[in-house]
Amino acid sequence: QKASESNIAAEGGAATAQQPATTPPPWRHNPFTSTKTFFTQLSSYFGWKFLSWLAIDQCLISGGIFALTMALGLPLFKELGIDASRQQMYQALIFSPWAMKPFIGVASDLFPIGGYNKRYFALYSIFIGLVGCSVLV
Repeated sequence: QKASESNIAAEGGAATAQQPATTPPPWRHNPFTSTKTFFTQLSSYFGWKFLSWLAIDQCLISGGIFALTMALGLPLFKELGIDASRQQMYQALIFSPWAMKPFIGVASDLFPIGGYNKRYFALYSIFIGLVGCSVLV
């Protein structure tokens, strides 16, 4: 009997050992159901009001300010009579806080001032911004 089973298995017959059913890896799930599950769990932790506020803040306010700054920079500088090289320098200064955010975040986590990670870095940043604005005026 074992010989006949091995002959059937060698020929690809139905007597081969069945493989156990495996679940697909997490990255192979349906993106729509996985996304829905993710947001359902996130909503159960934080609540829909907070998540709605967060989405509005990130998409409209933060993105809107950045888009507005980008769109109005050129006409504003042109109206003020600023040449292209100066305009590039001012644009670099305007957008440097966006570029420095990751470095400031890492520095505040690695080097706490007075035991506080973010407070004094924020105060120093505000102070530097105020000094910069007063120099421009």
